[in-house]
Amino acid sequence: MHMTSGNDPISSILIVGGDSTIGKALVNAYGLKDIYVWETTRNASRHSERSLNLDLLHDEQDWSLPSKPINVAFLCAAITSEEQCRSYPEASREVNVYKTVLLAKRLIDTGVFVVFISTNAVFNGESPYPQPADIATPITEYGRQKVATENELMKFGDRVSIIRFGKIINQQMPLFQHWHDNLRTGNIIYPFHDMLMAPICLPFAVEILRSIADKQISGIIHATAQQDISYAEAAHYIANKLNVNNKLVNPTSCYDDGICSLVRHTALGCSDLKAFGFNMPPPLDAVKWWVEKVLL
Repeated sequence: MHMTSGNDPISSILIVGGDSTIGKALVNAYGLKDIYVWETTRNASRHSERSLNLDLLHDEQDWSLPSKPINVAFLCAAITSEEQCRSYPEASREVNVYKTVLLAKRLIDTGVFVVFISTNAVFNGESPYPQPADIATPITEYGRQKVATENELMKFGDRVSIIRFGKIINQQMPLFQHWHDNLRTGNIIYPFHDMLMAPICLPFAVEILRSIADKQISGIIHATAQQDISYAEAAHYIANKLNVNNKLVNPTSCYDDGICSLVRHTALGCSDLKAFGFNMPPPLDAVKWWVEKVLL
């Protein structure tokens, strides 16, 4: 990990994938600052002076990019569904690898610092707390595509930062909302006791991204909670906060639902972030944040 020194303050940024969860949060966060924010969208009806049409499925000559210089670009656009990547490997690889690298090169060639959103799925989960320098061991097509993109981006040296996140909890969490609605009406829920996550909340993820961009910290960076929890633990926490009978939470196994490929470890080794003032939170902090947002 390397911090570029002597950079001018950020005055203009580009968020590729402004319609994504992280993209929207970055737009909102930077919108509160005195920074010119460009964003891309695949929705042609949203085209405006600062909202540019860019679809990574389209040819490069069809991309709309900022007409003025920018300091930093966040690459948030991707096909993130593991099912979609598995079912359509060539089409998803075109977006997640080839076009993403092509766009990054085009931006870097004009002096832009690029921040790429990656994932803990670059590891197979067999070993606890893998470090950024550890060899990637993906077991899914999505993970393999992220590794391929990372390898190409690393060739650009200190003009690229790669952020590997685990589970990011946002306010629109269909699974948590499903649990919440059923628990409030006295219905039993069946969370998995053998599926794990090391979640952080969306605002904390955005805070990390902004700090990395401001300091232009290059290299590979990990960001997950301190440790793993099961989905059943998260469900029990939500039930307790709702003051409902904990017997409404009836944990079950992934295998009962036909999910046979379990990841034993999802938390990453995040010690490098401490050097930049970040202490990775306990995993239940993200669940607590979600509950507080819903119950406010």
